[in-house]
Amino acid sequence: MKKKQIIVGIDVSKSTLDVFVRDAAFHFIVSNNTIGFAELLETICKVSKCKPGEILFCFENTGKYSKMLSVFLHSQGLTFFMEPALAIKRSLGITRGKNDKVDAKRIAEYAYEKNTN
Repeated sequence: MKKKQIIVGIDVSKSTLDVFVRDAAFHFIVSNNTIGFAELLETICKVSKCKPGEILFCFENTGKYSKMLSVFLHSQGLTFFMEPALAIKRSLGITRGKNDKVDAKRIAEYAYEKNTN
């Protein structure tokens, strides 16, 4: 039996994380700091009824803005991958519209496609 995996896309900015939980089609925003990271895990587990170890996080490598998040996830032993923004953009083809909420959803879709192939 395959382990349950919750796919989460995160659009990282200087002060916030726009988060999209693919399985629940749920979007929310937290602060890009340690308090926000704890809220991130709590909210995902609540809406998806899962344990932190069942979550797969994907986000763009934005340098210093994504570093704190990656350090936190690594310290918690959680599964994540950072991708270059260009790789995500190219995988989606031509898209219309751009905002942080839409980007978080697109990143989650990218993670889903990459994880199933």
